[in-house]
Amino acid sequence: MNTGQVYDLFRSLIDEPDQTFLTEAQAQTMLDLGYREFRQTVTDIDTEVYNTRFFITPTGRSFDLVGGLFGSTAVPATNPAQRLIRVGRVDSAAGDNLSFYLVPTQNPVQVENMEGDYCLSGTRLIFTGNVGGNTYRIEYIPETTITPASWATGNLTFIDNLTASHPLIALYAARYYMIRDGAPNTVLLAQLETKERGLKEYLTVGRATDGSHYIAPQIGYSQVVAV
Repeated sequence: MNTGQVYDLFRSLIDEPDQTFLTEAQAQTMLDLGYREFRQTVTDIDTEVYNTRFFITPTGRSFDLVGGLFGSTAVPATNPAQRLIRVGRVDSAAGDNLSFYLVPTQNPVQVENMEGDYCLSGTRLIFTGNVGGNTYRIEYIPETTITPASWATGNLTFIDNLTASHPLIALYAARYYMIRDGAPNTVLLAQLETKERGLKEYLTVGRATDGSHYIAPQIGYSQVVAV
């Protein structure tokens, strides 16, 4: 499905002809929220679906991701990230041959105590030692590039490859409408639960599983290697 088809489905589900009660802008906001909820549901089940890569070569013990994965009031992000998944050392950005994954910690104190290899503190990656000259692959969930205005009749914007589950976006949006309308729809909620179960089954069983991602710790070493 594309964004226009999901919009039409949403309008059909809520069956609200009064444009003064639910304006176009309000409908688009609900669909934007619905899609973000859909993406969160997907990544909670499988982080690999939207997994994207970004490469850095630090010059010391830390690396500021502002201007890359994160933005600021002065510098926009070129590759805005919603969530970091993992960090791995590679031979180069061009080769992208993984040597090992780093073990994350929660804060700089744990990094100083050598309880792991790195942490994300604000917008900075902080490492346990000087990693200057090494190249690292950051795997992350990017922010969506679909704008609220894309949710409109006739809009052909591509969403993602989870086409069979795209009705969930309209269902999530319709749930926001129910809050506004003040009238719960048990049939709609039951359909939402059914679609969520189908999505979870597809992501855990239905996708190609032969190449599933595994990591295993090296004995006596604080890093992990891909297997």
